[in-house]
Amino acid sequence: MLRMADDRSILFADLEHAAARRDPHFVAWTLEFLQQPDPPAGQPEDPPDDFQPLPLPPDGWSLERLRNTLNPQTQSGKTADEWQALRAGAWAALLASPNPPPRLKLGQLLLDLYTADDEPARALLLELLPQIPPQALGWGVWQGFKAIYKQAEPRHDLAMLGALCYRLDVQPVAGGREISRGTWLYMRRRAWRYLRQLGQALPELFPVFAGQVLRHYPATQRFDSCWIANQIWRHKDLIGNTDQGAVSRYGPPDNLEQRAFDDAWKISPAPLLRLLEDARNPQVCDFAIRCLEQDFKDALRHVEPAWLARLGAKPLEIVHAFILKLLRDNPEFHQSKLKSLGLHDMVLGLLYSNNSPARRYAIDYARAYAADLPVAELVKLVLNSTQDAQTFAVALLEQRSPADLGLPTLLKLLAAPASAALAKAKLRQGFKPENIRAEQFVEVALTAPATRSNSPALDALLEFYKDAKVKVPAAYYRQLLDDPRCNPLARQRALKALAAYPGREIGTEWLQKALLDPQLNSTVANWLKQGKLKGEHLDVEWLKGLVMRPALRPLALQLLGDSQLVAPERIGVPWLLAMARQADPTLHDFAHRYLLQSFQPGDFASGERGGVEHLWELAAGATQPEPVRQFAAAYLRAHHPQLGPNDAETRSYHLKPSLSAADYSLHRLRPLFADQRPDVRRLAVAVAREEVRNWDDPALLYRLADSPHREPRGFAIESLLRLGDTAVEPALPLDWLLPERVFQLAESRHKVVRETALTLIRRHYDRLGGAARLAWLMESPHREVGLFT
Repeated sequence: MLRMADDRSILFADLEHAAARRDPHFVAWTLEFLQQPDPPAGQPEDPPDDFQPLPLPPDGWSLERLRNTLNPQTQSGKTADEWQALRAGAWAALLASPNPPPRLKLGQLLLDLYTADDEPARALLLELLPQIPPQALGWGVWQGFKAIYKQAEPRHDLAMLGALCYRLDVQPVAGGREISRGTWLYMRRRAWRYLRQLGQALPELFPVFAGQVLRHYPATQRFDSCWIANQIWRHKDLIGNTDQGAVSRYGPPDNLEQRAFDDAWKISPAPLLRLLEDARNPQVCDFAIRCLEQDFKDALRHVEPAWLARLGAKPLEIVHAFILKLLRDNPEFHQSKLKSLGLHDMVLGLLYSNNSPARRYAIDYARAYAADLPVAELVKLVLNSTQDAQTFAVALLEQRSPADLGLPTLLKLLAAPASAALAKAKLRQGFKPENIRAEQFVEVALTAPATRSNSPALDALLEFYKDAKVKVPAAYYRQLLDDPRCNPLARQRALKALAAYPGREIGTEWLQKALLDPQLNSTVANWLKQGKLKGEHLDVEWLKGLVMRPALRPLALQLLGDSQLVAPERIGVPWLLAMARQADPTLHDFAHRYLLQSFQPGDFASGERGGVEHLWELAAGATQPEPVRQFAAAYLRAHHPQLGPNDAETRSYHLKPSLSAADYSLHRLRPLFADQRPDVRRLAVAVAREEVRNWDDPALLYRLADSPHREPRGFAIESLLRLGDTAVEPALPLDWLLPERVFQLAESRHKVVRETALTLIRRHYDRLGGAARLAWLMESPHREVGLFT
């Protein structure tokens, strides 16, 4: 089983295990292993969780030390034997060190697979070696590569040498830190030398070995830097040239006599037929075709139909042109005989060819001998082939009934311009909108649009619904938006369509989920603001939950605050009071405003307490936080018969006071004047200014005047100084002027109170008792009182 490390997904132990079992995953794992960086010097490939790395000792070996040791520029003056001994000693030291780089062991693993000489091992190597990336051919894998090559040469291992020669030929020859440029050039020259000597000794084998090399070049390969391939097909042009990593004359020559061992290519067509069947590169196929046409005309007139069928499966235009020539030139391959020869499917495969004559030949054949092509194959032609093949396929589809075609097929055909008209007509003939399932609608909507702003397939399907006077179910658009493949155009169109649906059809649960989707939340938020959900369809508890999400809080509060969407009683006083207790000003400001606007005093009843009693408890309760007290004070002021109409906040909400003077009794207010919280005292004073006359308790003013708190003391002083003044409402009678209490104030510990008392005495001297009472102040300890007296 594959083991994982934190930074290395493939370990060398995984490769050893896979190689031992001849696991097909060995190739993919090895390629991934080669892409991984080396572990830090001296550290294990898969350290335990508690591993503590130690610095490399000064005399420790690492890849960097090996590179420096083997750098030719630092070892000048050494003999070949000395250099060889140095290399061997350095490699042995690194491999014997603790935790050598694991990739250095890969070469031996590859060599072991080769020397095992079993077919599964060879198959793994033949698949792996051509795929090794250029940058991965470094120390480790290179040792195995080179060792395998050296063993394959004397064994004349045709298949292995073909893969190795190809891999050497396409390797960039720029020098690296581990394998020098000279090494690459030497190995390429050596590979060509082997092929050349083989051709000299056994000419009949040269085309066979050359074909094993040429078969590996991919379709996109450039040959301007390939030495071996160009030597094979234009050797005589390169006589006198030396491989320096680039070739001045490359590619198959115009004159085939320039190829290496020209006469050897004329011995047998078999190597060329095999090469043409195996090759992937069009230039290689061109070379093989030209060789066959020049040297084996008679053999081409007698090719095996089975070989031709295999050849026709290649997706190369030049091969299709060659096949067409063989079919037309040989009477044995008349179209009427192709099916019996096993070439029917191969010719039909040419319907997808990029070669126009081959494709036209296939169309003519299909008209005559394959008019019964399956619907699936015709649809594939419409969707994946060129215009002439599409026209042919549409003509055959027109002959089929809607039932034979089927709804899924017609929906696919809507996406192709060549078949859109046919699909529309067949849809109307055989189906109704009710036959279309949600997943089918989604597939059409997700069909690749013709332009960035238009989707003809979806347009046609929507037109089908419109003509039938049937509305697309909202669930279909929901499923489209939920599909992970949904693209911006499809999303835009689905949202635009859903905008016309009532919220109940779209679905409350889906809208709630969509609001959390970054791709949808902006549109859904606007829908909710516009009232897509309201009343019982708008889940108040869900909105309350959104309030606790900072990103969605503004939207949730806006929706809760719209009484046309949510009735106040559905929100409830308890939740709003809980919001008023929140530290976030956004929350307690919303609760403050909403409670003021939307609830009557009776709505605040709680348990056995009436609404007014609860409001006073909120305004002055010992445990109430300041935001709650502020709200309750504002509410009590707003609903006071005199304070409310004169309050700016009350007027802005167009509130009509709902309480009477009886709700502001002195019994309720008296404790508030002595409260330790300034806001509570300010509320008491505000009410007292309007209710003091109704309370009819003159002694209250004198007690408040000597209060330790500034707010009630200021109110009392102001009220005492305007006793008898009828110009100010409420007017306070002179009867409230109590001589004994005034003279007591003259002895107050507060200077301003004493001064107020002296002012009252001066202003109402006779009414307060004149000189008889003034004598009481003669012994006052306060200087200003004594001077006044």
